[in-house]
Amino acid sequence: MRAKDWLDRWQQNRIGFHQGEVNASLQQYIDLFELNAGDRVFLPLCGKAHDIAWLAARGFEVIGIELSAIAIEAFFAEFEVHYQCYESDHFNVYESGNITLYQGDYFDLTVHD
Repeated sequence: MRAKDWLDRWQQNRIGFHQGEVNASLQQYIDLFELNAGDRVFLPLCGKAHDIAWLAARGFEVIGIELSAIAIEAFFAEFEVHYQCYESDHFNVYESGNITLYQGDYFDLTVHD
């Protein structure tokens, strides 16, 4: 899928792929990762997934990346989370507590981000 197609889907609200709940497999198997509060969890192509809030509520540092600003802003609005946004070299970065969401192309992400 081309970036424009993905952005169009969010613009037109054609997001039938979005799960309106936390991923059941994530809930079932999260303990197998033996993570501790404060550990970093990376969610590529995160959209407005409920997984973001669920993981953050368990004390993990959640880092997500999503091409669509609409998706990211919808996440914060739906969960009534206040955030700050700033620009980095390749991304708009949305932060709130232990949640950091990068808006931009996944393939532009570097270890320094």
